[in-house]
Amino acid sequence: MKKILVTALSGAMALATSMGIASANTVTITGGLGTITCNGTDAGACEGIFGGSLIVTNPGNQVTGGSLGSLSATMADAYDSGNASEANETTAFNTLAGTSFLEADATKSASDPSPTFTTLSEYFLLKIGNMTVFLKNTSGGPLDVAYTETAGKGAGLSHYTEFGEVPEIPIPGAIWLMGVGLAGLGAARRKSKASSAA
Repeated sequence: MKKILVTALSGAMALATSMGIASANTVTITGGLGTITCNGTDAGACEGIFGGSLIVTNPGNQVTGGSLGSLSATMADAYDSGNASEANETTAFNTLAGTSFLEADATKSASDPSPTFTTLSEYFLLKIGNMTVFLKNTSGGPLDVAYTETAGKGAGLSHYTEFGEVPEIPIPGAIWLMGVGLAGLGAARRKSKASSAA
């Protein structure tokens, strides 16, 4: 019985430890602007939006339409998304990602930010030079983001804008069942010790 309990506890600890291991991926920006490395604290990391399109019209240099893009864990397109107002960035994100954010949902960083930051948002964009890269946080928690500029491209990170909160990844039912099973094994062991002591 003791061997079974030790084995079950070892398995539970290994599973719990593996769930907390950070997972990272690197998204390459098409057009040679650089890479974005995402490091999540739970599972997965981030996905870039590629494909689709944005229609930018003048005057105002604003997004007035376009088409839905797709998600990829390895690449992201850089888009001409017009002016960098929160309203215009929100319209661009809604067009490419099929989201329904309002301008009030956008939180823009200070200008000239560090190329590394942490976000709790489900979606975010990076304004790199006159282009914009759109990403989704798929980690289920905080995400560490690092932008690495391709040497000689002159496309520094001017700001990033965050949208929405990341949904938490629920703990699978198997974890709860394992906990109940371990509690049952502990109770059985205590009962067995009590019977043998009597």
